[in-house]
Amino acid sequence: MGSLSTYHVRKGSEFKYLETELFGDSAFMENYDLALAALADPDSTETLIAAAKDQHQQYPDDVSKGGLRHFRKHWLSSWWSHLAVADTLRAGFIEAITHARAAGKPMEVVWICAQDDAFHVYYTESPNQVTVLVFTPTPDTDDVTGESRDREFDDEPLVEPEDIWVVKQEDEWDGAAYQALGGPDSVVSLAEQVATVTTEGAGIGAPIIKQRLYHT
Repeated sequence: MGSLSTYHVRKGSEFKYLETELFGDSAFMENYDLALAALADPDSTETLIAAAKDQHQQYPDDVSKGGLRHFRKHWLSSWWSHLAVADTLRAGFIEAITHARAAGKPMEVVWICAQDDAFHVYYTESPNQVTVLVFTPTPDTDDVTGESRDREFDDEPLVEPEDIWVVKQEDEWDGAAYQALGGPDSVVSLAEQVATVTTEGAGIGAPIIKQRLYHT
């Protein structure tokens, strides 16, 4: 998923790849069949690794070697080792893809990172698509900046804009601090103030902002 930002809802390059290259383009019905076949083996961890490797080999520009290594080492191993991540992820995507295939609709995938100690895969159908929500705990990182204990995969700046915007009360990780994650040639846009805080007890001096999200 590349560098971890300060925000809790994102797609990242890999989930964006699922949406744009596999389950959201004109061949999504054919790709559903291919994905279900790739996920058929009951050994969830090996099945997911094999499927990811296959996509990396076919589309190395979209599924990077670093992203593949990150998926194996962090998502399927160190980040949430006390939870049934591989089994839940495999079963969740099988059910979501099966539902989307039966509905004849494309699919979008979003990662929601929360404080709850739970790993869930939700999917919901709307008139135009099936949306998959991968709900996870906060990754096992050193500090609130999101720096992983293994910097092998996430030492690149955030440079790619996501089609996700957040509206929230500004805090210390927003504004210039978030923009700095773009590096010296930053493309990360500054937050835009869209409202003021009027609710009593909700904090003083921190406006309501809108910020676009980015990934590596």
